[in-house]
Amino acid sequence: MKIGIIGTGNVGGALATGLAAVGHEVVVGSRDPETNEVDGVEAMTQRAAAEYGDVVILALPAGVVADVAADLQDALVEKPVLDTANEYPNAGSERSLATRVADAVPDAHVVKAFNTIGANRMTDPIVDGEAATMFLAGDSAEAVDTARTLAADLGFEPVVAGGLGAASHLEHLARFWIHLSGQHSRDIAFRLLREEQPNE
Repeated sequence: MKIGIIGTGNVGGALATGLAAVGHEVVVGSRDPETNEVDGVEAMTQRAAAEYGDVVILALPAGVVADVAADLQDALVEKPVLDTANEYPNAGSERSLATRVADAVPDAHVVKAFNTIGANRMTDPIVDGEAATMFLAGDSAEAVDTARTLAADLGFEPVVAGGLGAASHLEHLARFWIHLSGQHSRDIAFRLLREEQPNE
């Protein structure tokens, strides 16, 4: 899969190296690609990365993600766009960050993903022998399936939490993860446990 990752920080770098390692064609987009490189992954401008990817991952700070998405919206039409950003603490908006990103790119298919675990475990989601759960939320079944595939490729157990309206729950869960990580280290993860049903 051709993936354009916008952002070269901890999350963007981890996802880029992890997804490239499992065989995806990955590029990263930066405002300054000559100085913000990721080992083994081609760096280019944000717009070039957005145009390159069949799926685009926004790995940007909460304060800029919607604005950057809006600037790139013509390159994101009909594409799955995965929003990984978190606000900590909550900025006080009643609407989730993912919903605000979706407003900025109305012709894209936004999925909340890769926001409930630390960047340090993004490519190593096996904690104490168990695969961490990666929760996903989006309105497009096809885009959610794309996110599910990428999460599984990295070693997560993907779980769809619902439509994009459920992104607010994922963002609250991420804030809880951040709170817990201050007490228990960043080597922690969430896992959904459930009884297997007879028809599963």
